This record gives sequence, structure tokens and C-alpha cells, in this order.
Amino acid sequence: MLSKASIKYLRDLAKNNNRDWFKEHKGRYDAVLPEVKTLLADMTEAFAKIDDIESSKFYRIYRDVRFSADKTPYNPSWRMSWTRRKPALRGGYFLGIMPDEVFVGCGFWNPHKDDLALIRSQIAADPDDMRSVLKDKSLVKAWGEMKGEQLKSNPRGYDKDHTAIDLLRYKQYLFSKTYPVSAVYDQAFAKIIINDFDAIRPFFDYMSYILTHDLNGEALN
Repeated sequence: MLSKASIKYLRDLAKNNNRDWFKEHKGRYDAVLPEVKTLLADMTEAFAKIDDIESSKFYRIYRDVRFSADKTPYNPSWRMSWTRRKPALRGGYFLGIMPDEVFVGCGFWNPHKDDLALIRSQIAADPDDMRSVLKDKSLVKAWGEMKGEQLKSNPRGYDKDHTAIDLLRYKQYLFSKTYPVSAVYDQAFAKIIINDFDAIRPFFDYMSYILTHDLNGEALN
């Protein structure tokens, strides 16, 4: 759980997103940062019971504005992510605590072109497996439908009338949901989020398998 002070700080930073204000209130940032990093550590420890995590990341509050039209210097949020252990396991998890909501996401945000080609070839060969995974009761209850950017037309090499064209158009394979920001005050907050992530395992298990095997079921080197 986090304190109300940690969220109040984000709200105030969002309203005063400039270096002078940040410098003047640096003491508040330093005071709440340890509890946010403790949440990251607690989540990482809890992950050990449901998955094999290769790495975790805490995102800096400082924005890189060199190539952005938005020149505000800070990102008023606490953001963290976890990556599954490669090469056998694929996919990642993300938690973003914003001033007014909690964003939870998982899946494949920007798959490599070779991985995307392999995913499409596996789905095209047997779309029923993917459709079955997407209907898993625990997954649907926790996450609803799969999201992600899609092509407006059929991908190259696939007919527009392919029986799995609705799945083949995806360029990202994502699941996300939000909670009211008050959820972070609950002592069970980390457990709630971990339960959400646990529910995505049928999808991750399927994607990990098709990304590590060819169409004949032989393991890829």
C-alpha cells in the first residue's frame, strides 16, 4: 500500500510541472520515494510465487524531452514493470500509479518483427488455440478482451478472408485495466494486482510456446 502523501505529491506535481516547484518540494519527493520502491520490492517478491521474473524496473520521474513536443520536465506518476525470464518465457507486466487512477497492463507492447511474423504464422495455422485462450474464464473475468494496435487491412501474406484475420491484424497483444487511485491505500493492493497478473498466465503460456517452437512443434534454437 501507499500513503495518501505519495498521491498528493503526484497531484501537486501535475499542477506544478516545472523545475522550480520540483526543486522547492524535493523533500516531499525524497520522503515518499522509499515507500514506492518498497511496493516495487514487495511486488517483485510476490511474483516469485506465480512466475519467473528476469528483471524489474522503476521508471524515473524525470522526462526525456529532447524529442518530445511536450516539454514538461516530469512525469507525475509512479511506474514500474517486470519482464519474464527469456528465452523460454515471454511477456511483461506494467503498473502505473497516476494522480487519479491506477493503470495495470501486461502483454506484448512492441514485439520484434520476427516475433510478430512467428506469432501470425502460428495463429494462422491453428487459430482455435488462440481463441480458446482468449475465452479462459479467469482471464476474461480479470482483463476482458485483448487490446492493442491493429492494422486497418490484412497483413502482407495473408488473405483478407482468412478465418483468423481478426487476430492476424494485431500488431500488439495487450491487456489492461484501471482502478481508482484510492486502491493503493488498501493493504491488499499488491495482492490484488498480483492476482490480476496471475490470471493472464494462460495467454502468456500460449505465447511463450508459439514463440519458442516452429509450426511442427519443434523447439527453436
